[in-house]
Amino acid sequence: MRKALGVFAIVICTLWFAAPAMAGTELVTNGGFEGSYTGWTQGGDTSFDFLDPARAHSGNFAADLGAFLDTSSLSQTLTATNVGETLHVTFWVAYDLLSPELAGPVSTFVVTLGGNQILSLNDVTATAGSYVGYSFDLTAPSTSFSLTFTAENDSDFWSLDDVSVSAPEPQTLMLLGPALAGLALLRRRS
Repeated sequence: MRKALGVFAIVICTLWFAAPAMAGTELVTNGGFEGSYTGWTQGGDTSFDFLDPARAHSGNFAADLGAFLDTSSLSQTLTATNVGETLHVTFWVAYDLLSPELAGPVSTFVVTLGGNQILSLNDVTATAGSYVGYSFDLTAPSTSFSLTFTAENDSDFWSLDDVSVSAPEPQTLMLLGPALAGLALLRRRS
């Protein structure tokens, strides 16, 4: 019985410490732009920005950014538990160019996290028409920082959807302590 209990304890401890953090804490509010800009701050020239049910990557809406001869932006202030913690950043972007003959001189899409640029697209580097997913593993620059999408598309729109920034859940030893105490009690009784 002792040997079996010892093996059981070793297996449990090995699995506990070897298992990666599973689901992360989502830091973004309304990353799918479902029916509103709740959680987001609009900036710049927003006169051509709107929520588009026809261009959603998933869900019912996407945010279309289409400032003309100017830029517009969407930003959200996020809060991390610790400076330097790993953040998993994902989003989907489509460069809409429905009328190539109307292509303007400027089409840019820039993403910053905490003021640091993580992506810059333009009409040369982007593929027109379909969504492209982007994923980055970054370090939290502070406990409070901004995620900002800035766009200009003089001929059409940039579509943005499914924005997510997650921080892995820390594994807690609080559950391991009682489990080991229980195993010790079982061992003493046998």
